Amino acid sequence: MKLERPNIPTMLSQLERAYQLLADHYNAAQMDRERLTTVLLDLHWYAQRLGEERWEVAPRVGRWSFAENVWHITEQALEEVQQPTSAPIVYFIDHGKEHVGQAAEIFALFEYGQA
Repeated sequence: MKLERPNIPTMLSQLERAYQLLADHYNAAQMDRERLTTVLLDLHWYAQRLGEERWEVAPRVGRWSFAENVWHITEQALEEVQQPTSAPIVYFIDHGKEHVGQAAEIFALFEYGQA
C-alpha cells in the first residue's frame, strides 16, 4: 500500500519515529543511534535553509525535489517498521546520509548552480 506524501515537518517527525523504532528493533549501538540522529538534524537544517517555497521544486529537470528525497527514506523506514526485512541498521544510516548529500546538492544547485 502506497502512503500519501505528507508535508516536510510531518515527514521528518515520521522519519524520527521510524528511526527510533528501527534502532530499538535492531538493538542498535549508541553510535548508530547518533548517526541516525545526525541524518535527521541535517535534514531539518537543509529544510530550513531551502525554505518551504523550494521543498517541492526539483533543482533541475530529472532530479528529485527535497520533499521527494525526504519521502523516499521516510517511506522506506516506515515500511521497514511495518514489515522488517534483513536490511541491517547501517543500511538506513548509509541511505539517510546519501539523501542528506542529495539535500546538500539540491541546496547548492539552487544557490550556486543557476548562474
